[in-house]
Amino acid sequence: MSKFKVGDEVQELRFKNSILTIDHVNGPIISFKGEVYQAHEANYKLFTVYPNLPLSHFELRVEHAKGADIEFRSNSDEWFYVFSPTWLEHYEYRVKPVKSDAEKRIDVLQKMIDDHEQHIINCRCELSYLKPNINC
Repeated sequence: MSKFKVGDEVQELRFKNSILTIDHVNGPIISFKGEVYQAHEANYKLFTVYPNLPLSHFELRVEHAKGADIEFRSNSDEWFYVFSPTWLEHYEYRVKPVKSDAEKRIDVLQKMIDDHEQHIINCRCELSYLKPNINC
């Protein structure tokens, strides 16, 4: 079974400027339209109209275009939100993880606890000012 089929356009790996159309396939042996020789398929690759590699971070670019929030990191372990990514090769990008409802509620409760703890500290300091025998 060949990786090519009749009609495919292929490019020889050594000579990238020649594009040949496959005329006949016999297992791994292929022959070409207008040519008298046969060759092994391992020496050829499928020619595509767009031989360029896909853009870096292609899948994430698509997600960003669909409205996903993107985060990046370069040389650290910390992720940073970026409104308009530059898609640099040496940066790592990801879709910003979405928190579950429970995680969002935990964040709210933790913020409330932190605020109340700070309020208690402030009250103790004020009380120690008014009653010097109480430590802040």
